[in-house]
Amino acid sequence: MHIPKPYFKQVPQYGDLVMEQIIVEYVYPLLSVLKDRRNNRYLCMCFDTRGAQRWLIAPVSRRVLIHLLTNRIPLDEPFRMFGQRIIYAVRNYETGQERFELLFPYEIPRENFPAPGEYLDAEDGEWDDYIQDLNAEDDPWVQISEATSLYTNLRQSKVYVLIHDDFRQQYAQAADNSGGVTFTTPVRFALNGKESSYD
Repeated sequence: MHIPKPYFKQVPQYGDLVMEQIIVEYVYPLLSVLKDRRNNRYLCMCFDTRGAQRWLIAPVSRRVLIHLLTNRIPLDEPFRMFGQRIIYAVRNYETGQERFELLFPYEIPRENFPAPGEYLDAEDGEWDDYIQDLNAEDDPWVQISEATSLYTNLRQSKVYVLIHDDFRQQYAQAADNSGGVTFTTPVRFALNGKESSYD
């Protein structure tokens, strides 16, 4: 099977996306993991091949990806993260032209998502090598839903988040890419005079 490189070109706000791992394939990759030039990952699902190929592409953290590969979360969960926009991609068979839209989950027809409660059903140990590779690197993402919830709770409890200068630039870039609040390393904060952390 020929895999274009990049798999998608010039995706708005994300740039070129290259194939890292095919999870499910049948003629075409149906479920796969893509990466951008900053090594952020995206879960890519081809949901229609009639007349043109159509995909949903969602930013995904290493933790969520591992949970998916080990059958701890259903297939639709990464595409329904609160506050996270999804890339809707269409590729014309005849011209090869691609079209992209950034949509919130509620803007996408329900039938385009995996069925609720449907899991990958991976065999025990099937993805151990890939998971080992994932665990060997630093993950630049904390899911937007978690970060947003943490941020809201901290604001309500008047807790001040202390973000170190050495990753301020990376934090700002990740937040800009995601369209929301993103923490890129464990965040230390003070509560009742005691330092705690969230990662």
